[in-house]
Amino acid sequence: MLMSLEKTVTELVGSDRVSTSYLERIAYSHDLAPIPHNIARLFNSVPDIIVNPQSLDKVAGIMKVANKFQVPVTPRGAATWGYGGAVPTMGGILLDLRGLNKIVSFDEARGLLTVQCGAVWKDIIDFLEKTSWELPVYPSSAPSSTVGGFAATGGLGYGSLEYGSLVDNVESINAILPTGEKMMVDPNSDWVTPRQLFGSEGTLCIFGELTLRLVPRRSSAAPFLAYFHQLSNAVEVANELARKTRPFSLILRAFGFVRAREGALLSPEDAESGAIIFGHYAATPHQVEESLNRFARMVTD
Repeated sequence: MLMSLEKTVTELVGSDRVSTSYLERIAYSHDLAPIPHNIARLFNSVPDIIVNPQSLDKVAGIMKVANKFQVPVTPRGAATWGYGGAVPTMGGILLDLRGLNKIVSFDEARGLLTVQCGAVWKDIIDFLEKTSWELPVYPSSAPSSTVGGFAATGGLGYGSLEYGSLVDNVESINAILPTGEKMMVDPNSDWVTPRQLFGSEGTLCIFGELTLRLVPRRSSAAPFLAYFHQLSNAVEVANELARKTRPFSLILRAFGFVRAREGALLSPEDAESGAIIFGHYAATPHQVEESLNRFARMVTD
């Protein structure tokens, strides 16, 4: 069956877009983090065939082929998510979507940007630098991660405290269903909505194209940082900051967690032994200054 599957897929996308090389298949058997050995034994994480399509029609065609041959398909972006979502569990077809990396259209008057699922966030940020618009939400892995991967894993990142998840900032999705059917989905769709598809880890659809709602470019930004002797105090202030000042980014780093990773957590007291919170505000100069002043008051009270 594998030879027949390879032949059919090759006829669809071309021989230069298909690989059954063992070394390549091994390279695709993990994402950013290796799968623990004991867990890896439970699954077949090595794909049987790797396909790199260059159009949504080809992706849809591959899904139809997979249905015909009854083989699983694992969609994959840049694999910067370290929790196994882009790793096969039963072999099958590995669908490398990085070739679908185009910015399709930009409606500057309305602040709408349509991109393919393999577009890298950093490339989008660079494109928007020349405009009066910017992204409301993007991942911390923006230098290498893709739009489709961020949508498939839930879409929470920088900007989410103010603007919500990526799904709250999506105008529409050109989704490819497991059957190979293409469907336009928006918040008013009857059958399925973007919120139902987001975070589905490639099980409900492939995010072929997404139209993103942008926000006017913020004119000022400033960082903040504070050290706390007690983790509980840091958590309290971080929650208050999130509620009252809506920073664009907010990170809490517990020293106890760092010590635990280094194997140096010797007592319960070590787990409570301090933390830092840091991040930045982005808005108008007046709003940024006001937020920094509120931050200073919260930290020193």
